[in-house]
Amino acid sequence: MRLTRISGRPPILAFSLLAMLLLAATSGATARPARQADTARQLLQRAVHLEEAMGDPEAAITTYEMVLAATDTDASVTAVAEFRLARLLSAIGRVEEAREHHLRITQQFADDPALREIVEFARSALADATSYRNGRRTVARQLWEGSEGYAFGSLSPDGSFISYLDWESGNLAIHDLDRGVERVVADLDPVPQHGAGSTSVVSPDGERIAYTRYSPDKGFEVRTVRRDGSDNRPLASGWTRPRHIELEGWSADGRDILATFFIDESTHDLRLIDTRSGTAYTAARLGTTAPELARLSPNGRWIAYQRADEDGSHDLLLAATDGTVTTTLIDHPADDLWPIWTADGRYVLFVSDRTGDLAAWVVEVSEDGLPVGGARLLKPDFGRSTPMGFTRDGALIYARQTSQNDIYAAPISQDDRTLGARTSIGGARAGVNRSPQLSADGSRMAYFSEPGSLPSILGPKVLTIRNVESGLERTLSPALRRILPPRWHADGRSLVAEALGKDGQWGIYAINADSSEIELLVGWPGLMCGCSSSPVVSPDGKSLAYFRPNEFDDGGDLMVRHLDNGAEVTLVGGILARDVKDMEFSPDGRRLATAMRPRSRNRNAGWRLQFFDVATGRRVDVTSLGTDYETLTLSGWTEGGQGLLFVRAEDDRHSLGWVSADGEDLAWLILELPRGIRDVRLDSHRDQLVFTTRGYRAEVWILEDPLAGLEAR
Repeated sequence: MRLTRISGRPPILAFSLLAMLLLAATSGATARPARQADTARQLLQRAVHLEEAMGDPEAAITTYEMVLAATDTDASVTAVAEFRLARLLSAIGRVEEAREHHLRITQQFADDPALREIVEFARSALADATSYRNGRRTVARQLWEGSEGYAFGSLSPDGSFISYLDWESGNLAIHDLDRGVERVVADLDPVPQHGAGSTSVVSPDGERIAYTRYSPDKGFEVRTVRRDGSDNRPLASGWTRPRHIELEGWSADGRDILATFFIDESTHDLRLIDTRSGTAYTAARLGTTAPELARLSPNGRWIAYQRADEDGSHDLLLAATDGTVTTTLIDHPADDLWPIWTADGRYVLFVSDRTGDLAAWVVEVSEDGLPVGGARLLKPDFGRSTPMGFTRDGALIYARQTSQNDIYAAPISQDDRTLGARTSIGGARAGVNRSPQLSADGSRMAYFSEPGSLPSILGPKVLTIRNVESGLERTLSPALRRILPPRWHADGRSLVAEALGKDGQWGIYAINADSSEIELLVGWPGLMCGCSSSPVVSPDGKSLAYFRPNEFDDGGDLMVRHLDNGAEVTLVGGILARDVKDMEFSPDGRRLATAMRPRSRNRNAGWRLQFFDVATGRRVDVTSLGTDYETLTLSGWTEGGQGLLFVRAEDDRHSLGWVSADGEDLAWLILELPRGIRDVRLDSHRDQLVFTTRGYRAEVWILEDPLAGLEAR
């Protein structure tokens, strides 16, 4: 079966965007031969990939040293290699070697205005290292390498273990950091749904663990269990159907548990749950934005948390636990995130990108909840890390998460039903790219990048447009606070996405791919996220298919809107956003393929591949797929609209299939796609698939006595 026409155009290679940006900044310098400069850039790109994507520090160090040993490079490449090598050496405890590279940066590039920021970072790192040498010494070392879920666990107050939810088994478990062993505390089988069980907190004495549990009948409940797995009992339940509950921390006296209640998209509360009675009272109402992290002060008087501003940046606030007052702790144009208290309650540590890179800062806090002086830099090379907490003896425990998301293309081998050799087509920064979308003519690709922070809706996602032939890229800056994965408009000049405007308006927006200008195509009342599959525009540009949420409940409708006159047709009513996985218009625009599941109290209800006649609403169910699989995504129509490619996931095995436009014929093209492949799209112009390989590697690190250098200064 022939899927597409074959193009003889070669694959597009990735370039080192980091080096390109710095080279552009120093374009006035003497040019070097292209072949020699490219060699240095490629070495730099390889070193970054080895460090961030592959997690191989020794190989990365060797490659950075090769860049520095080259005689055919220029100042910008040398400075970047020196700085990244210094950061890496510092992170693995080779502080003196790191100091030599930082010192070399300040000596060699101090007079180069294009490298001013790198020189400032190096000087800051030198000041930090000098303080440690003149007094006490701070050393970071790795405690544990785990998987994705471990980075979001809860640290015991003495720093001896972490409680976490094993996302594969659904078990509540602990990892002993001293002995390096795992133990299941509670079997939560079947695997919790809707985020239930995703958070846990450890009691002050380390003997009990509180965790959340969801069931369709009872809704959310908070349970506690002893560290050895005994005495598992409910603490509180029966709340009025919150969408989600995140446990944030246990008070030092053991009387209260701090939690974030996700009431709906427009209401989030910080509440304290009394561990004696199970009742909860509200300390702060947060509005539309839930905090990524909220922490109780050791004295129990204050809650430190972050707030999203209208421009999408984040500041830090303190709320009194008695609900009387909320004050601003940090107000800065940069992103300030993840506040935690030091063990003595004197400082709040937070992560900020105000220097251009993510760094750890601290601010002193008075008894009245006011900042004392300004923020002070604690660790300039904090990188992609999240602080977990301070131990009683003053050590900082933090999780370092390395993204391994990247975008590739590979041909379909129809002879042996396998995926051919893959080629990287993502951005120059390896490991941070995802959600590729090709324009209708195949000339441009839009994708998300997440450089400099953990993957998160609060992280600085970057929407990039890449010219497939030339490799040139443009970063978009639309006036939107949040953007869900976009799709290309039929005109090839704009993207369509569900997004949140800076005025608080949720809806479907068109984003100009050249100017970043936005246009609201359809909005809905209230601060309500549809959060469903990406909206899609018909090939003639006249129709928009999307999920529209209801104003007063968690349901909604699958709609087709005629963009010329605003008329709408409801294809399916009374469904949930999470039950609409994907949509695709056929090339002639007459049919809409959907991956949906019927509305049911059973969250494991089977998925359905369905074809809708857009004009009449008539539906055809593809029954040959069955329903015994975890999820279903659509990859695109084959040329001419004869059939549709889809990916079916079953027991962590992903298979690529094809079904005819009438739903009668079914063929399996690849029975088992490589593990970790997601966001699979058909590139019909090159007879290949474009996809994301997804994954994260999480490590737990300790920074011993991090305030030593700060206090010495």
